Amino acid sequence: MSNQETIESDKIGDVLAAWRERADSEGSDSRAVRRTREDVSPRKEPAKTLKMEEREEIKQGQEPLMEMMKQLMEEMKQLREENRMVKKELQTINGILEREREECKEKERSFEERINNLEKKLEKKRGKKEGTIS
Repeated sequence: MSNQETIESDKIGDVLAAWRERADSEGSDSRAVRRTREDVSPRKEPAKTLKMEEREEIKQGQEPLMEMMKQLMEEMKQLREENRMVKKELQTINGILEREREECKEKERSFEERINNLEKKLEKKRGKKEGTIS
């Protein structure tokens, strides 16, 4: 086979392959064998129909997932709301505790002052008693 014949053969092969590929993508049978044997098997469906069916199957498969996602989003929303309410309650409790701490510190200071005053009075009384006894 000469070089020219090889090139032409390759070109013909490429053209036939492209023709078969196009025919397959369009859903027709590129091989005439079917018609000559009177084959009654169903022809290929058009690619568009297959793609639409695949899309529909995917869509149907995604519906439960989408429903689950909606439920999860709703749960997240509720949890965020609960979290916000708990944070508010904690802030309120922390405020109350802080006020009570301050009140306790104030009472402690007051008791310390009273104790100091009582100790001073006791010292004075002891000093007077010691002065009168001696």
